[in-house]
Amino acid sequence: MSSLRLSNLTPSKWLCLAIVLFCMFGAPELVSGTGAMTDLGARIICIYIGMAFGWLTLDLAWPSVLGILAVGLSGYASVNNVLKMCFGNSSALLVFFVFIITGVIDKAGVSRWIALHICSLPIGRGRPWVMTFCILAAIMTLTLFIGVSPGVLVVWAIFYSICEVYGIKPGEHWATMVMVAIPFFGSVTASIFPFKSLPVVALGAYSQLSGGDVIDFPQYFAWSLIVDSMIVVLTLAFMRFVLRPDVSKIYNAKVYFNPEELRLTTYQKIVLLWFFLFIVMMMVPSLLPSHWELTKFFKKLGNTGCAALMCAIFFAFDFVQNESMRKTIASSVRYDALLVNFSAIGIAGVMSNDASGICQWFVDLVTPLTSGQSTVVILMLLVAMASLMTQFLNNLGSTAIYIPIAYSVAVAANINPALVCMCCIAALNIGILTPSGSNPAAMLYSNAVWAPGLRPYAYAACFLAINFAVLMLVGVPIAEFFFPSILPNSVL
Repeated sequence: MSSLRLSNLTPSKWLCLAIVLFCMFGAPELVSGTGAMTDLGARIICIYIGMAFGWLTLDLAWPSVLGILAVGLSGYASVNNVLKMCFGNSSALLVFFVFIITGVIDKAGVSRWIALHICSLPIGRGRPWVMTFCILAAIMTLTLFIGVSPGVLVVWAIFYSICEVYGIKPGEHWATMVMVAIPFFGSVTASIFPFKSLPVVALGAYSQLSGGDVIDFPQYFAWSLIVDSMIVVLTLAFMRFVLRPDVSKIYNAKVYFNPEELRLTTYQKIVLLWFFLFIVMMMVPSLLPSHWELTKFFKKLGNTGCAALMCAIFFAFDFVQNESMRKTIASSVRYDALLVNFSAIGIAGVMSNDASGICQWFVDLVTPLTSGQSTVVILMLLVAMASLMTQFLNNLGSTAIYIPIAYSVAVAANINPALVCMCCIAALNIGILTPSGSNPAAMLYSNAVWAPGLRPYAYAACFLAINFAVLMLVGVPIAEFFFPSILPNSVL
């Protein structure tokens, strides 16, 4: 007869559990606010530390749920309202629907079909870094058209199949590195067009603060294209020559491609057409004239609505082969990732709320550092603070709060505010260092199979450092060239 154990927790796990519970429910009763940070803000930070510690040491699902409940008991709002705020968030719901979409694509074998075609390209055979670039080019392309979160899930599904073809197991260094690089490269290119949500917020704030001055589309696009291209090239070089993961399995691969696997079945063609329609629906608002009724319809629908509509169509026609739609959903949706996503977005929203005072406290903490500093140092501090803030708070919330502050500091220091705005946009759009930084970051760190341990955090920190260095060394001089009419003084 087997003995019954009440818990599989080891003594060290019990200690971690005690720390999580203390951070979420004990410490909030003992701390108080300081400066601009309110007592509520201090309690929220304690809860966030408990959630992050639980994610790293114990599990993904239950610290997320417990953290949501702790926020509801913190005095910010009732538990019911916090649950609505977290589970009713449109960005998190988009991830849920895209999980279903990518699950159906993967179950149909379309992901493997795409992966086989990528692996069979003559230019990529035996060339690991050409293969790596092809994978990252895919996420950059999809990000331009459908957004980072859905693009990341689609490319990850293809990436898993590529690893399967080459016999690369989850957790190997190259696999983990590319897993982190996919959302990073997607985030880098997400703001290349000024009509994306984050640039719209930033440029709108800049126009209001400057009394009507605008950053023209050609200037914005040219600067973004040059700077983002440099970030992409240098990050790839860093991966290739500094990180140097083992890529011998790709280099020495003797892969046989069955001609039958390179052909699409009728069912796969239907799924691929369905996915193509999904991409077109998400592209319509950006490509068609705004006064068209079709454009207005899809703008009202939004990305989350488009994903929900495509799921509804698939449900209605029951486009599933060999198994029921219910089984497909059950095996495709990663509920631990969703819970991390819901909780991270929820607590980031609370942290960026004026009631917590966390944002203003953060700004007040760093702003004195700019006093009496040189122009270059002030510029570096402004961009570094933007990059740091967006790792913990919602991207759009951080942008709405930070751009006016950065503008005021820039004008007071006699620095070109357009230059500061451009560099801050490029920094604020990349929140991949913590789960609360962005949807893709929450999905990344909840994937303990493909991105285990602390290694993904180390890769993310390296990529962010490259992004910052390029903005300072390349982005600033190029901005001086593109925005001469609104540069009050030379920056460097």
